[in-house]
Amino acid sequence: MCCLLTTLVFSSSAFATDPAPYLVKDINAGANNSYPQDFLRIGNTLYFTAETTTYGRELWKSNGTAAGTVMVKDLTPGSDTSFLNIYTYQFTEMNGILYFVSRAGGDTSDKGRNLWRSDGTEAGTLVVKDFISTEAMTLDYLSLMGGVLYFTADDGEHGRELWRSDGTESGTVMVKDINPDQTDNDGPKNAAFFNGHVFFAADDGIHGRELWRTDGTEGGTELLMDINAGAADSNPGAVFGSNGFALFSADDGVHGDELWRTDGTVEGTYMVKDINTATTGIFVYNSEPRYFTEINGTIFFTAITGETGEEFWKTDGTEVGTVLVKDIDPRPVQLLQGHSDPNHFLAYNESIYFQANDGANGRELWKSDGTESGTMMIKDIVAGENSSEAWPKYVWNRRLFFTANDRVHLLQIWQTDGTEEHTALITSNNPLSLSAHSTVPMDGFLLISGATIDYGTELFGLNLAPVVMGIEPLTSSPATGPTIEFQVWFSEAVTGVDPTDLTVVQNGIVEAEATAVTSLSDREFQVTIDTGLGDGWIYLSLVDNDSIRDTANAPLEGVCIPNGDFTGEQGCYVDNAAPQVILSTAAPDPTPEARIPVTVSFEWAVLGFEAIDLIPDNAVVENFSGSDADYTFELVAQNPGAFSVYIPERAAEDAGGEPNAPSNILTHTYDLPSEGEGAEGEGEEGEGEGEGEGEGEGEGEGEGEGEGEGEGEGVPSEGSPEEGEGAEGEGEGEGEGEVEGEGEGEGEGEGEGEGEGEGEGEGEGEGATELPHTADLNSDSVISLSELLRVIQFFNIGSFHCDIAGEDGFNPGPGDQTCVAHASDYAPHDWIIELSELLRLIQFFNSGGYHISPGTEDGYAPGLAPSEGEEPSEGLNEGEGDNEGEGPTEGMLEGAVEANHTADQNADYLISLSELLRVIQFFNTGALHCDASGEDGFNPGSGDQTCALHSSDYAPHDWSINLSELLRLIQFFNTGAYHPCPGSEDNFCPGL
Repeated sequence: MCCLLTTLVFSSSAFATDPAPYLVKDINAGANNSYPQDFLRIGNTLYFTAETTTYGRELWKSNGTAAGTVMVKDLTPGSDTSFLNIYTYQFTEMNGILYFVSRAGGDTSDKGRNLWRSDGTEAGTLVVKDFISTEAMTLDYLSLMGGVLYFTADDGEHGRELWRSDGTESGTVMVKDINPDQTDNDGPKNAAFFNGHVFFAADDGIHGRELWRTDGTEGGTELLMDINAGAADSNPGAVFGSNGFALFSADDGVHGDELWRTDGTVEGTYMVKDINTATTGIFVYNSEPRYFTEINGTIFFTAITGETGEEFWKTDGTEVGTVLVKDIDPRPVQLLQGHSDPNHFLAYNESIYFQANDGANGRELWKSDGTESGTMMIKDIVAGENSSEAWPKYVWNRRLFFTANDRVHLLQIWQTDGTEEHTALITSNNPLSLSAHSTVPMDGFLLISGATIDYGTELFGLNLAPVVMGIEPLTSSPATGPTIEFQVWFSEAVTGVDPTDLTVVQNGIVEAEATAVTSLSDREFQVTIDTGLGDGWIYLSLVDNDSIRDTANAPLEGVCIPNGDFTGEQGCYVDNAAPQVILSTAAPDPTPEARIPVTVSFEWAVLGFEAIDLIPDNAVVENFSGSDADYTFELVAQNPGAFSVYIPERAAEDAGGEPNAPSNILTHTYDLPSEGEGAEGEGEEGEGEGEGEGEGEGEGEGEGEGEGEGEGEGVPSEGSPEEGEGAEGEGEGEGEGEVEGEGEGEGEGEGEGEGEGEGEGEGEGEGATELPHTADLNSDSVISLSELLRVIQFFNIGSFHCDIAGEDGFNPGPGDQTCVAHASDYAPHDWIIELSELLRLIQFFNSGGYHISPGTEDGYAPGLAPSEGEEPSEGLNEGEGDNEGEGPTEGMLEGAVEANHTADQNADYLISLSELLRVIQFFNTGALHCDASGEDGFNPGSGDQTCALHSSDYAPHDWSINLSELLRLIQFFNTGAYHPCPGSEDNFCPGL
């Protein structure tokens, strides 16, 4: 037993380890009973009826103090009572006003029941409608449905019919005289509100008691369905409105009282399931479904079968979804056994709580999550077959309260969080020596109708321990400042909240801490958190150290549930970094279609992102749509071959003003259907002396004339990992020709001369069979431009992480690092691509290929793998010639009279690796400025911008090298040269 003490005391000022109930007011002085009942809380006021010798039973109210516990009004002046103990008076709230039924009215001799209202003052307590009748049950079933009060009443003329009220006398009217012959003395009942209508059972004197519906008007009140045809009754009972349909019990005259549903139409009204199919002769058994209670679309109820007795069922409104949850009392069904008789259903923490008897432990408190294994007794309060009669009453401040009789303290108030460990009497230090009856939770305390020998049955109070009601961020995500704010609020006024009670949970953030607590009210507090270092999520939780107490000195969560810890589940994202963005498509590559769908996924919501922000190449963007973090469009290729799109940095920004990082480059190939013919091409004219390299691809055979001599062996051709030989040929002269062939070749040679020529050849090579480089997405042993840019993206962001949704199994930024690291990350494996590692991949890109090479710094080597039997260096063609001509430098410079590119520091019309890296440096720093001391007249970062702009900064002139401008320079680098070209996008063109 929790918190058991031997000393019984009345105390509300000093909170002992076990609080005791205290007398709020001795309403009927001495040992006389006032019998408080009909409890209803509206705001911070409890309304109830109580009896005194002087006034009889009248309307009272209380705020939990003796001074605030007063009679509202003597409705029937003198000692004549306005309420009878044998009835309940259906206290109901509408718009903050109390509505109730009382036998008091205009004629004090009237013994009927009339509709009243009260705002808590004597003047504001008055009759709404006086139903003059000698029938004691004149008015009944008062309930608020759809913002209107509905009830049954007999006005002395029409019999018991359906009425409605807006709280005024003129607005209190009969909905419809359903049974004009007044033969139905029981009147409409079992009502529920659903889809804008009230559904109820009524008898019109013709069809028997059947299912009706009303929209509150006479014309809109009609019989929905004569379920048991003719004058017989189907007796619809326990109507329950759900999401999209209503459930009820009904007897169609064939199947007995079974489970039915309706969507408000005749076609949508039918029996869900014949649960009890047992019969004896002409007698049909009923399942009698009742106690409907819903959690997350699943409706729980009780039903009877001949095999299980009355047990615990659930339904989703379909026959197949209507099933027995558990046969709680598995004994053979007899009159007094085999029925667990579940009742008093109450939803709490995604489970249903109820009273049930398993046949071995008596009637105790049970709960169910809707599964057989999750349906269990919480605690056997009275050991053995005896019952505690545990009855769930209400959920308040994250706890479930119930009454139970442990046979020591009689009927008392208990609480539970759903575990046996934390299921206990609220107090065992209890002077309520008889029992506790009605009870209602207030802010920080309970008001109880309890009995003692000294005072009789009177109004008592019991202090409750405070609890944390919630923790939520006040700062919206993403946050960009050095501090963020959270709010913590409690069930009642508390003191002693300080930063030591709070702990900051960090995900991706380090050194964040709670630094200050500010009181917003006596129960609400603002917590300031320094965001620390890094980007990521911050959550706040409370760790109870008993320093937080209420005004009665009760510690957080009290002593029966001693741990007041609370884990906050809502966080705030701290964003001091650019939002990442990924372009993806489900289309195959290559694609036979020129149009592919593309998805844009920002890391979080951004502003200002439009179709114009997309940079396509050999393609156009169409059908752009989306918002926040998710967008879609279609990319349409303009010509066969590669087409691509990407999003540059600063295309959009998040709520914190951070611009986006550049996206990946999404590249696809538009592949026209092949007709079996190879590609055709023409040679190029040129003159010069020196060394050079060349590549060619094709299918078929060709013819040609020419002069020269050379021999060589081929390098691996794309898609043909076989052995082969390079081209051979002899000849003399000038000519023009076409090349058809299969394979790829590279060569170096020296010679002089000029000419045009044709050649013929076939070549095959041997490819690498070991694991390709991670950056090589299409595994062709060649690092393409798009593959290089992917690694440059990792380099620019500063890190990368595992992500199977990424195009290469990775994505930029911090995250999961449990997979095998990217092959570019080798010195050391630190999930960061450093400059030396990036340059290694650029080396593979420049050499035109790479191959497996154990023992090197990263397990690879530049250039394609050697053919069988040769050294790596022999993979390039060699040849000699004796013609005369001009060298490459003279050939490049001839005719170039315009200014060279700013990035070309030595003015040789070639962009070298060091020059390219200089511009990459500008790109990475985000800006450049004039600086005569700089190696090229500029330096990275912000500063003076009065000189002529750098040639790479052309779209637009903003002193920042964006991704498209960087790619332009990489284009010059890849082609080996550039030349002035007025009218182009930047006044230069690639190539000589």
